[in-house]
Amino acid sequence: MDIIRRTLYRIYSMTLFALSLTIWIACSSSYAALQINADQDTEGIKISLLEAYRIGQLKAQQWDAKAKLYLLTSVDSDPGTNQGFDGKRRYWNMVFAVPGAAKSILYTIHDKVIIHATPSEDMSSMNEVIERLGTIKIDSTDVIERAQQELFPAKGWASGYHFRLSRSSDIALLEVVGADREGKIKKVYYDGYTGKRYIPN
Repeated sequence: MDIIRRTLYRIYSMTLFALSLTIWIACSSSYAALQINADQDTEGIKISLLEAYRIGQLKAQQWDAKAKLYLLTSVDSDPGTNQGFDGKRRYWNMVFAVPGAAKSILYTIHDKVIIHATPSEDMSSMNEVIERLGTIKIDSTDVIERAQQELFPAKGWASGYHFRLSRSSDIALLEVVGADREGKIKKVYYDGYTGKRYIPN
């Protein structure tokens, strides 16, 4: 009788273990599939810095034909240090201004779509616009691999890698924002017109 009980218990234990293992594998596979699908879902809606500019520029020209780009920057969307790893982000903010006029507008892009447009007449010093955007030779996707030789992905409020375009003196300054080895925010700069590494004074 004891032998029968022990045999039945052994069979029950093995069956329970096999069932648990099957459930664990199924759950793990489902989670992995969800992660892959999530990455695939965001792949088609992430855009580079210049792609974001073109979306905003079309809208800005309708707002005012004299509008020029003053500032373009990526902003946080999904958490995780893998954001911006390929030079693309989902969320962008940009400011267009009319040189010589107290007139500017802020656009917010989410997933290739402008979701907010905020005009302003409070800022009268936006004359440092980028005049020669058509001659910019590099995009965020072009510099990310070079930048990763000096930067690590940042954590926290500025997760992953971020990108910023503005005017500095007579150049279009493209910044890549990440972190140093200690996790502190660090930036590297490139001349948008030449594509070369730029060291600010």
